[in-house]
Amino acid sequence: MLTKKWIGSLVLTLCLVITCATLAQQQQQNGGNNGNQVPQLTSQQRTESQLKTLLNVSDEEWAVIQPKIDKVQVLIQQRDRFINTKLSKPQSGQGNPTQAPATLVKTKPSNKDALARTPNAIALDSYLRLATLVSSSPDSVAQIKASLDSYRAARKRSDEELLQARTDLQGLVTSEQEAILVLAGILD
Repeated sequence: MLTKKWIGSLVLTLCLVITCATLAQQQQQNGGNNGNQVPQLTSQQRTESQLKTLLNVSDEEWAVIQPKIDKVQVLIQQRDRFINTKLSKPQSGQGNPTQAPATLVKTKPSNKDALARTPNAIALDSYLRLATLVSSSPDSVAQIKASLDSYRAARKRSDEELLQARTDLQGLVTSEQEAILVLAGILD
């Protein structure tokens, strides 16, 4: 039985081989180096090219699958960037750490309009309100409870949106392709 570690190593090796073969083929098509630089692909383009090759899909199939993969990746990135915001711990030597309020470390979205009402953005807003309440007025039990309920509901909507996007993608791929997407961290 193959272990996850071995399969992961195999996928990474395949990605490296594919990248090298693609670059060698491009250089050969350009008649060797002859002073011509091989066009540089962005990291995202390389990843997409490798994923397309690993999934062994045609251009037509890729046109259907790629937007679903992109949606899942965007939701995962938003979640990592916005929902997984952490509270920093008080530094030592600043009084009693049990009484010192935690400070919020947050990252604002770069494109505020595009992310304004996504479930992840709503969850972030709820999180920030809850963190502010806890650090500024810990005696307001009713407000904290309402804010906590709001955060949990927003987090649940975010989870549901990611689950739906993953389900939509999973319905389009074979078992082998699904395994590759799981190893790539796109599907669970």
